[in-house]
Amino acid sequence: MTPSVQIIEKFKTMIHHQADAIRAINRKYKTPRIKMTRGVKFSLLGIRIYLIILLGILLYRFITLIT
Repeated sequence: MTPSVQIIEKFKTMIHHQADAIRAINRKYKTPRIKMTRGVKFSLLGIRIYLIILLGILLYRFITLIT
């Protein structure tokens, strides 16, 4: 193998191992360990909706500035 191919293979291996580590962390924290009340869930839903609306407004403003 040429040195450049070896570097690419090592890079692929490194990325694969890092992806496995991230998947393991995601599996560990998949479910929350604390209980949330209805008020907390409702507040988080409200924040999520607010952020989506804000993103829509920003995207609309960006598009109207370009055209």
